Amino acid sequence: MINQHLFQHNSASAFAPLPKPADITSQQELAEFAGHVEHQQYHCLLYYWASQLWIKQPKRHSKPLWVVYVEYRDHTRSCRYQPFYFASLPLARQFIRQQVTHCELPNISSKATREFPIKRTH
Repeated sequence: MINQHLFQHNSASAFAPLPKPADITSQQELAEFAGHVEHQQYHCLLYYWASQLWIKQPKRHSKPLWVVYVEYRDHTRSCRYQPFYFASLPLARQFIRQQVTHCELPNISSKATREFPIKRTH
């Protein structure tokens, strides 16, 4: 669930859990922000999840960001994470629905990702 991945960054570089965002209103909506998807170019199963971050800016209000992480394996079978940053929840949702299956992933090994899939539950 996305609640496990919500963090607030403070000036001491520590992270603290945030409450569930008000614009996510149901368990079904939360489930949309973590899952597995088949990549169209690499032909392997990827795992993705979303987080809400708060960027603290000096002498300004904190700035919220949404990050969609895509997890896969490289040629050494190590897990890799590729973050994609968005200014709003609707943009992150659009990326998950329309673009995550086509995104460019550096150092991906389709073979290793297929043979040793990322097994996470939401």
